[in-house]
Amino acid sequence: MTASLSYTTVIERMAQSIGAEFQVDTSLIMSRSRIEQAAMARQVLMVMLCRKGMSAHQCARELNRDHTTITHAHKSVQNRRETDRHFDEVFRRIDSEFREMPSIHQPKAWEISSIGDLAQPYYF
Repeated sequence: MTASLSYTTVIERMAQSIGAEFQVDTSLIMSRSRIEQAAMARQVLMVMLCRKGMSAHQCARELNRDHTTITHAHKSVQNRRETDRHFDEVFRRIDSEFREMPSIHQPKAWEISSIGDLAQPYYF
């Protein structure tokens, strides 16, 4: 059985790693900054979160965005990968790094046995 990580843990790890790859501070990735490098790194983060098992709605909620922003990120990243060889190489490097990371899992109501299981908020 594969271990699972909380949303917060996965987002933090991924944001740090993607930030290092794009040379962007994690706080800029998590902000609403429109600086090109920060926006690009944020879009890659959104795509990677979905690849690890987070739905567009979950991703949007965790990143304080609308789910349509996540859909736009998927399209933008795909278009950029098709037209920019360097970006595609960076994306592939990031993707291979996260491939070994366990999938994301948030407990369902019926999986919680005690209040101690609620280490972080979750949604029904």
